[in-house]
Amino acid sequence: MQNSDLKKCPFCQEEIISTAIKCKHCGSILTELSQKETAMNTNVKNIFSIAAVVLGGISIIFPVIISWLTAITGIVMGAIALVRKENKKLSYIGLFLSIVALLLVLKSCADVGKELSRF
Repeated sequence: MQNSDLKKCPFCQEEIISTAIKCKHCGSILTELSQKETAMNTNVKNIFSIAAVVLGGISIIFPVIISWLTAITGIVMGAIALVRKENKKLSYIGLFLSIVALLLVLKSCADVGKELSRF
């Protein structure tokens, strides 16, 4: 089989036979309708990256009691995004924001602990 007989699956980017109607790697149907769905799936594909950025940002901007939970969730979402090979830039930004938020929460807890130990 020559390289000209191959194309990339629009869903998983793996090489498949150019006449294939179903991807052997991800199982996606390769019809014209599926090609149109690819554009819609791009936004869904980056959902974990976007969630990591949003959760990390919220944790930093609104330091509340539950910010440790949103920060940890942002870290998990960023890690999932990297494993799923989503947008690397968004994934790393989300991870960075979430880790910074978690460190800020831990510092706040340590400061409160020091204040309480004075009494």
